[in-house]
Amino acid sequence: GASAPGTGQIHEEQVRRGEPFPPVLPAVDRLIRELPRRRGYALVVGLGDGSLLGALAQRTELHVVGVDTDRQRIARMRRDFASRGLYGALDRPSGRGSIALQEVETFEALPFVDHLFNLVLRGDAETPLPKSEARRLVSRWEGLVVNLDGEAERGVTPRAAGQWTHAYGDPGNSASSGEGLIDGEVGLRWFGRPGPERIVDRHMRAPPPLAGGGYLLVPGRDYLYGLDACNGTVLWEREIPGFMRVSMLRDCGNLVLDAASKRVFASAGSKCLILDLVNGRTVRELDAGVEHDWGYLALALGVLVGSAVPAGGVRREV
Repeated sequence: GASAPGTGQIHEEQVRRGEPFPPVLPAVDRLIRELPRRRGYALVVGLGDGSLLGALAQRTELHVVGVDTDRQRIARMRRDFASRGLYGALDRPSGRGSIALQEVETFEALPFVDHLFNLVLRGDAETPLPKSEARRLVSRWEGLVVNLDGEAERGVTPRAAGQWTHAYGDPGNSASSGEGLIDGEVGLRWFGRPGPERIVDRHMRAPPPLAGGGYLLVPGRDYLYGLDACNGTVLWEREIPGFMRVSMLRDCGNLVLDAASKRVFASAGSKCLILDLVNGRTVRELDAGVEHDWGYLALALGVLVGSAVPAGGVRREV
């Protein structure tokens, strides 16, 4: 709300449910139920009657960005979405997303960085969206460009894209990602979470983040984040007791990312947890026994390779 000058009083707009949104087409309804990533960013080009934005925000945890050239329509829909509690802020506890609207001069060249959005759609049939622009904006990893009939075109993953799946790049500690798209041009894609609160100080030589398949894993103090590498969305986060390691020069990495199988391997003490890369949930636990902790951890040719060290032999104090 806004503060009235000189009074110190706060005006808070009451949230009203409003009329139900018009139903979306059955094909679009099915798409919403089957999205590969239910958190992230969606772009709706042309607001239409608002039903598509409303459905996405109410039924997913996406941050839905709507663009239009009609200033009056944007202002009217901002009020409508705000009255429903959908405008501006995510409501993760209830499993709901949010909406933000932006005026643009044209749909030919939208003011967003390349490959930012997990989902790109048109809000109505009359809105022109060049295919080249949609392909520029959609994420190269599991991103979808969808027409009003529900037909989807997937973002194209670049063949030369590298990945950093182990503490020193790969199982052989080559410190090489295999990246083949280097052109000297770099720029800021996103900023924000996870921030420094749970992260180990870099001077302690803690394990680094891992990246592959459009995912980013950020280890912390007995904590692990799973992010969308294209837009920074925190897809999941969880505590893992005993997970933190320091002094990588003395020890080795205890985290592996396998984008192909959508699995994460994270060792903590005597346990090695196999996690679902999409949601962070534990799929399986491997136990080294009470007398040993997991030491080196790697995945080579689909085989998990690990070493055992005496219990307590891994440095965790900072």
